[in-house]
Amino acid sequence: MSRPLVITTAFSYGPGDLWPLLHSLRQSAPTADVLVLTAENDLAALEPLQQSFPRLTLEAVQRPPRVIRGRLALPRKLASRSQRWLRQRQQKLLQQPSIAIEEARRFGLSTTQAHFLIRRFFWARERLTHPRWRDHGPVMLCDVRDVVVQGDPFAGIGEGLITGEEFDLFDHCAINRRWIRRAYGRDAEQELCGHPALCAGVVIGSRQQTLLYLDLFCREALELMQRHGTSCLANLDQAIHNRILRGSSALQLQLSAVNGPIATVGCVPAEEIQVPEGPGPVQVMGRVPAVIHQYDRRPALVEHVRARHGLSHGGHP
Repeated sequence: MSRPLVITTAFSYGPGDLWPLLHSLRQSAPTADVLVLTAENDLAALEPLQQSFPRLTLEAVQRPPRVIRGRLALPRKLASRSQRWLRQRQQKLLQQPSIAIEEARRFGLSTTQAHFLIRRFFWARERLTHPRWRDHGPVMLCDVRDVVVQGDPFAGIGEGLITGEEFDLFDHCAINRRWIRRAYGRDAEQELCGHPALCAGVVIGSRQQTLLYLDLFCREALELMQRHGTSCLANLDQAIHNRILRGSSALQLQLSAVNGPIATVGCVPAEEIQVPEGPGPVQVMGRVPAVIHQYDRRPALVEHVRARHGLSHGGHP
C-alpha cells in the first residue's frame, strides 16, 4: 500500500514554526512522508528537524520568493511593489501568448512572477509526478505554520478530495469577496454569495484526485494570467480554489463543515472552540476535527498546541 504524503512550503521560518505540524503528524499519521519545499538559504536552519522526523524531506525550490525583513524592510517593500507595478504595466502593453512554467523571464510572462501562494500548486504538481513521489498517496497539501492534526487526516478519504469550509459566507467576508472580485469581477463575486468560502490552506485527497485538482488549479491560474495580461498575480489562490471547486464536476469533492474533519477556525466564535485544560483534543462546535487550520489566530489554541507538542513559550522545541 502506498504511503501518504504531505506537501507544504516554508520560507524564512525556523524549526519552531514547523514543529507542531510535524510532531502532530508523527503522532497521528506516523506512516506519512512530509515534503517541505523551502529556499536554499533556509536549509541549514531546518535540517536539524530531520533528526527528530526521519520521514521529513527538505527540498529547495529554484527562484524562491523574496522575504523582505530587517531595518529597511518598509522602503524595500515599497520599491518591490513599484517594480512589480511597472512590470504589470509593461506586460499588459505587449502581446505575449505563452507563459513559462517556473522558468525565469526578464520581460515575458512566467509563473515565477506570481505570488508564492499560487506558485506552490505548480511546485506540488511537479513533485507529485516526479519518480521519487510517484508511488505516494493519498496526499495532503497544506499550510505549515497554522496547521496541526489531532487525528489521522487521511482516514476515510478513499478516492475523493476534501477541503474545508470557512465559518462565514462570502456575503459577510470582505477579504474573500475582494479576492474573487479582483480575480474574476463582480459577477463572479455575486455568484458565490450564499455559499461558505472554501479555504485553500488544506486540501486532502487520493493521489488521482489531488493531481486532477492541481491540474485544474494550474490551468486556471494560467488562464487568469492570460486574461489579466500579466503573470504578476497577487495572493489570489483562494479565489482560484473557490472558482474551480464550485464549478468542476470532475472532482469527487467532499466539503468539510467548520466542525468537520478539517476545521478552519479563524472566524469561528471563541465560545464554539473547546480547549481542554490537559493534553486532550480540541473540539470545534462540539466535534473533534482531525485537522485544525488557522489555530494561530486564537491565543488559547496557540498555548494548547505549544504545550501539547512540547514547545517553550519562545516557540522552540
